[in-house]
Amino acid sequence: MSIFSGTAPDNAASNTDEEISIPLYIAGLVVLLSGIGAVAQHLRAPSFTQFTVTVTVIGVAVSYFLRRLGVQPRWIGIGAMVLGIVFLFALQGAGPFGSIVPEEAHASQDMLVASALALTATFCSFLLITDDAVVFTCVFSIALIGLTGTVDVNFTLIGTFLVFLAAAIFLLVHQNYLQHRPRHTAALSSEARLRLLRTQVIMTLLCGVTATVLGILIAVPIQMLGRNVSLAGIIHRLSVPAGAGPQVSTRRTLIFDDRHRFDVGLGPVGDDQSEVLTVTGEKPFYWRGRTYDYYTGRGWESQLATEVQMLEGEEIGNDSYEFDLSRLEGAERRQRVKSYTHRFQPKVGSSSVLHSAAEPRLVRVPVMSISYRPDNTLGIGSLFRMVRPSEYEVVSDVAEWPDEQSREEELRRSSVRYPRAVRERYLSAGEELNNPELQRLADEATAGVTDPYGKAEAIRQFVAGRCIYTLEAPAVPRNRDAAEYFLNVSQEGYCDLYATAVAVLCRYVGLPVRVATGFIPGTPSLSNPKQYVLRGIDRHAWAEVYFAGYGWIPFDATSITGAAGAPEAPTVEETRSRWDDLLARGPLPLILAGAGGLALLFALVTEIRRRLQPNLRRGALGDAANEVVSIYLQTAHLIARRGVARTPQMTPTAYASRVRDFLGPQTGDALAGLTLLAERALYGPETIAAPDVEAARHSAAAVRTALKQIGKTPHGRRPEEAAAS
Repeated sequence: MSIFSGTAPDNAASNTDEEISIPLYIAGLVVLLSGIGAVAQHLRAPSFTQFTVTVTVIGVAVSYFLRRLGVQPRWIGIGAMVLGIVFLFALQGAGPFGSIVPEEAHASQDMLVASALALTATFCSFLLITDDAVVFTCVFSIALIGLTGTVDVNFTLIGTFLVFLAAAIFLLVHQNYLQHRPRHTAALSSEARLRLLRTQVIMTLLCGVTATVLGILIAVPIQMLGRNVSLAGIIHRLSVPAGAGPQVSTRRTLIFDDRHRFDVGLGPVGDDQSEVLTVTGEKPFYWRGRTYDYYTGRGWESQLATEVQMLEGEEIGNDSYEFDLSRLEGAERRQRVKSYTHRFQPKVGSSSVLHSAAEPRLVRVPVMSISYRPDNTLGIGSLFRMVRPSEYEVVSDVAEWPDEQSREEELRRSSVRYPRAVRERYLSAGEELNNPELQRLADEATAGVTDPYGKAEAIRQFVAGRCIYTLEAPAVPRNRDAAEYFLNVSQEGYCDLYATAVAVLCRYVGLPVRVATGFIPGTPSLSNPKQYVLRGIDRHAWAEVYFAGYGWIPFDATSITGAAGAPEAPTVEETRSRWDDLLARGPLPLILAGAGGLALLFALVTEIRRRLQPNLRRGALGDAANEVVSIYLQTAHLIARRGVARTPQMTPTAYASRVRDFLGPQTGDALAGLTLLAERALYGPETIAAPDVEAARHSAAAVRTALKQIGKTPHGRRPEEAAAS
């Protein structure tokens, strides 16, 4: 077996003597891993990465050996239908995919689609049993890289794209060579084959460098154009319910539920009116989902992301489980606590984060295991997330006072002797508290104030009065500190930058603080005054300051800018058509229908083309002549599977002569009679009658009989063997 190919064994069922290029499969594997890697590096989910990479490598290897065993290409059609089901289930997080799709993916529609497509590409690796199928891996990977790029572009993604570009160019160059190589190359020595491969690699490098240079030259105009036609913008516009009014054009997606990080200052964001969550309870609060403690200058990270504890619940009937968090070791005792019970009903595609009001104490949820972090935030455990809960109930402890004056007086008197864990984790702004400009701003905001509450409130007022709230805020430059740029340069932004500015300034004056993400209270339902509808626009970030004895208290600067708050709910439910309802559900039904149709069409194209070729002549030939041509084409296809293919420019007579030379006189003589009938059918269809059709069938049967004898006579040689001799 050469470096170019492995040859199927002689007893293979179909493509017996087909040579299979090993470099082609290696390039296809690199292409697939590039696309999957782009998604995995953004999600930062080790289990997802390990699963997709391992299964993809196994799948490509299995495809190679299946092809050597002679598996028919028509199985791709069945596989394509299975892939469509995989995509649907992965997109919904249903079945076994609920434990594979990372929960971070549910925070962004682009990344949810990318994760589902990555899993589809992973299982597609088992269907690479033709050269065309291997080349098609480029389509999966460029889609995955593109979807990831709509959420975040970084140097890792650029490097991944360059790897993809190199592998994809080599794949196309090498496949083009395989299609047009001279027949005598099968007899080339290993040294000659290496020279050919080296030439293809050099061509790949030249094409890659050229493509990179051109890409750099046109990057700016393409980026300007992409702002108006990006997939993220299209998905956003399609997902807005009918009648929601004019919407903001293409915007970035701010991810609030990532368990590792919270990037801020990304630029303009969309005004998403789609419903995400419904909460029922006596009173609304800030609904906390995640918290972040480490400031990077570009956003926030959670140092508790790896300190996850899986809790087993106590079954309470109706397939529900109860989790008593007050029993956990280290549970803090707080003053002024009042308990509230809320029922949460997530919509389809929502995050698997379990939200709560302040500190959750008791959780009832229809899964047997949940994840718990030391910051008292919860989620559905990945091993048990077979389906996301239709609803769950949380009993939360909320610090509450009879009036605002009592609250202020008590918090002003609170101690600054913080627990050790709080001091170590929440009193540092990030790597160092060494930004003199931020220190100046913090001192300016808190001048003359000495107590913790007074400092926190002064900073909240300072940030709210200094900056303007807008969803059109520009992105923070990559080389600038987000808080400093927001406070001194742009002075406009939305909740992420407001929360960041408050939190960072609080740390500069010695207050333990963190950033929390989740939802603002929401809009009261028209049908139930104790039910609150939370939309995409209600996603929110705010700062929380720790007060000894009372816990974490929200300090939200956006709440006093006059611009933050939930959008008004419609007063009348409009009657909509089924098409409007479909669009109101988001773009997923349309995307699924289109993607499934295209995948199935591609997978079946070879088989369809083979079956339709005889029928293309039906309009020009008579029924008898068409039948003869059909028998001839089917017979030629059967012979081609034995290694002697008919090229488009080859006449039937020349093809019959070639078959005789390579497959022996028995096969050649059997095909000769069928060839004469086919030429008459093509050029004199009026001369073909029913007896000629019967004669064509007999000739085709004789060809099949002769082909069965290949390998038992001296003439049973492949064309490459004949050339070598």
